[in-house]
Amino acid sequence: MRILALNAGSRSVKAQLLEVDAASRPEAPQAPAWSGERLYRDDSTGVAQAVRGLLADLGAMRFDVAAHRVVQTATVPRAAAVPFDASLTADIEAAMGLAPLHSRAVLATKAAFDAERPAVAQFGVFDSAFHRTIPERAAVFSGPYAWYESGLRKIGYHGLSYAYCAARARAELGTAASERLICAHLGGGCSLAAIAGGVSIETTMGYTPLDGVTMVSRSGSLDPGLVLHLLRSGRYSLDELDRVLNEDSGVRGLAGDSGDLRDVRAAAKSGSARALLALDVFTYRIRCAIGALSAALGGLDGLVFTGGIGQHDAETRAEICAGLGYLGIVLDPTRNTAGGDGARIEASARSMPVLVLQTHEEWIMALAVRDAGNPA
Repeated sequence: MRILALNAGSRSVKAQLLEVDAASRPEAPQAPAWSGERLYRDDSTGVAQAVRGLLADLGAMRFDVAAHRVVQTATVPRAAAVPFDASLTADIEAAMGLAPLHSRAVLATKAAFDAERPAVAQFGVFDSAFHRTIPERAAVFSGPYAWYESGLRKIGYHGLSYAYCAARARAELGTAASERLICAHLGGGCSLAAIAGGVSIETTMGYTPLDGVTMVSRSGSLDPGLVLHLLRSGRYSLDELDRVLNEDSGVRGLAGDSGDLRDVRAAAKSGSARALLALDVFTYRIRCAIGALSAALGGLDGLVFTGGIGQHDAETRAEICAGLGYLGIVLDPTRNTAGGDGARIEASARSMPVLVLQTHEEWIMALAVRDAGNPA
């Protein structure tokens, strides 16, 4: 089964052509037969041009199914992958106000693909499906129960990444060392997940990807009373506050620059107090989340870093892990600096296993479509 995995983000559309069969496993991704990426302007016309460009680059290469990554829905996904039909389109449209950039991008990608390859079956693959196993005590918000009844609950994100990392960690570390696992997906968006026996039981993001730890440009969790105060006082309109919390907060808001951790770290080394504070807040909140998630798991057997920052930023990994010796997390500085996909960076055999992984979201998308049934 040859699957074209399409990952529409807020500024680009990425694509990979992947071949899977009944024997394909989550922890053993195959190299794509083809991959590409096209940047676009922030409108549906730009997305359509990007999709047309990718399909032109793909040329005559055959595929059976197209899979679209769906980030935000208004309710917990009913399956890992479903046909991209009118019902799914309505679900995405219902969640438009929660993640407008991603929602517009995936709908525009679907429309552009329909125009170019109308005969090809298409599936939506949910980034949140991995977290459907979170128990009620973790999923429910402490508001009126009617919220929960109407679907207002923790949904969680980065699920495609966590599904891959959980399977890969089990293969790399063995079952015992990955029974109670924390995965930290650290990139532009950041979250952590507690995974017990390969199953998600808790995660830091909530109903939307704005919740949780401090991120590059997103605030993460805030006192809701502060949000109400900012609105009531007239300091921000609703749309202005939406933009500030998503685009001008987090590391960017604290440091006052791009939010790129490389730039912030350089500024910190030059003596910027704001940059130093931004880095301290970023790593502190993640360190606190690791402690909280280990409590949810009832102990910890292994820690995984993934995502652009998690995989490549050794200094950030070291700062996060500093002070986690009570959990047995102690890094070897040389191994941590070397890093690399599959690197074990703990200090010794007596230390908690700490693993660095390159994630493979598109591979998990392809397997989800395979498992949903071959529509070709």
